Amino acid sequence: MRSDGTAEITGYNGSSASIVIPEKPGGKTVARISNPAFYKCKAKTVSIPKTVKYVGTDSFRDSPNLSTVSFEGGTERIGSDAFYGCKSLKSVKLGSGLKTIEPYVFYGCSALTGLVFPDSVTGIGGYCFENCSALEAVTLPSGISVRESCSCVRR
Repeated sequence: MRSDGTAEITGYNGSSASIVIPEKPGGKTVARISNPAFYKCKAKTVSIPKTVKYVGTDSFRDSPNLSTVSFEGGTERIGSDAFYGCKSLKSVKLGSGLKTIEPYVFYGCSALTGLVFPDSVTGIGGYCFENCSALEAVTLPSGISVRESCSCVRR
């Protein structure tokens, strides 16, 4: 439990192919996924509830089977390298309320073909789509601030 009374997912050692992060395990609201809670997990799908405000650095890094991630909305920030090296990641559904994508979030996600950012996003960190060889389209909101090192953007 955190000092504000919310819960934080700090680790996962299960083997389920599908992970649904609960909103309120034990009655405490899950507000954060810590660094690197799901590092190298074997899951294929992950659903992140609207109560999670922050997905930490390296949270799902190098998860070899991860193919689908769904944010229900409410997550405000995704930490750097969160999905770095998830080579099977094909589909990511970002929810409303997301504001910031830190650097290297999708680096090396070579199966990712496209991504639509909600209008709430105002910043994307550098190298977020570097080495995403299957990437065909990224839809950005009009108010976005993109660092020059974000190679997915052509001006």
